[in-house]
Amino acid sequence: MATECKIPKLCLEEAHCVPEENVTAQKNEPQLHFLPTDVILEVEGRDIYVNKQVLADHSRVFKAMFESDFTEKHKERISLPEKKYADFVNLLYTFYYPEREDLITDKTVLKITPLAEEYQISVVKNKCEKFLEEVCKSTARDVDKHIETSTLVEYTACAEQFNMKFVLPSAIQLCAECPTESLKRAGIEIKLTGDLRKSISDCRNSLMEKELKPYLDAGSRTDFLKIAVLLWDSQSSTEKRKYEDSLVSFCKHQSGSSSSQPSAISLHVLLGYIIAAERFNLRKLLEAAIDLASRCSYKKLRKDERYQRITDSSRTKILVKRMELFEDEFDSWRREISESRYNENYNKIQ
Repeated sequence: MATECKIPKLCLEEAHCVPEENVTAQKNEPQLHFLPTDVILEVEGRDIYVNKQVLADHSRVFKAMFESDFTEKHKERISLPEKKYADFVNLLYTFYYPEREDLITDKTVLKITPLAEEYQISVVKNKCEKFLEEVCKSTARDVDKHIETSTLVEYTACAEQFNMKFVLPSAIQLCAECPTESLKRAGIEIKLTGDLRKSISDCRNSLMEKELKPYLDAGSRTDFLKIAVLLWDSQSSTEKRKYEDSLVSFCKHQSGSSSSQPSAISLHVLLGYIIAAERFNLRKLLEAAIDLASRCSYKKLRKDERYQRITDSSRTKILVKRMELFEDEFDSWRREISESRYNENYNKIQ
């Protein structure tokens, strides 16, 4: 007869997903129970108490292990070598109890997906695919949403490796909109197959034909940030200078306008100029756009989401420019007052 185990205080209702960095610190804590338990999974020398039937109901691998003629069928302790404790616990939290299913997150999806594939837990793999699909689609729809290039390449590699057909189209589009050098630094040539890299290249060429050429030819001053990554990565040096000079000229013209609030360009688009200029080291455009932004309503600037995305350096320059403008206006006003009083007194004397 098996020795009855004392149930520790820690149970599923009291526990949370285990961050990888906290694994070492938790070595001396009570072992984790997924009640009711009849088998122990040993991962990185730590025990996870689970139920065979629950695992078999969700995982084809565990079902075969516990119901077929495998050695693990009658074992009370099963070792899972080369697995990470934190990752495996987070995997269990995604399906073990229907009333307490933790969501897939950007911190767990890339660790959980391979485990869901290995143990053939389709419900979890579907959740991972749905999460990545929504992240990529929402980012592709909204130019102001951003995924780090390294993370995007990891997502794309995951979608390709595990055949996530609903993720790949948006992931390919997002990769096509990234600078080639950024993709190379993120390891695209190692992490993605040649076929997928070709798909990204074809998508980039298609975007060039549909969006960039008409944008450049028409001299449009709509949202420059939306296509800047493609423009600056794909155009010749002459075309880059030509377009930057055009935008600089436009900003300077607006700065010279008598209106205190530029009307020919929205704040959102103007801040897009600054973000693009910072990203691609367009010094002339950055200077001109900052000068124009300094003449805008500071209250409206701060309300725009893009204002928080520009660097601290650019925000500081905007504030300094605003102070200089204020000082110039104050000096001018003071001179006018002084002149008025001088003329008034002079007339009295006369």
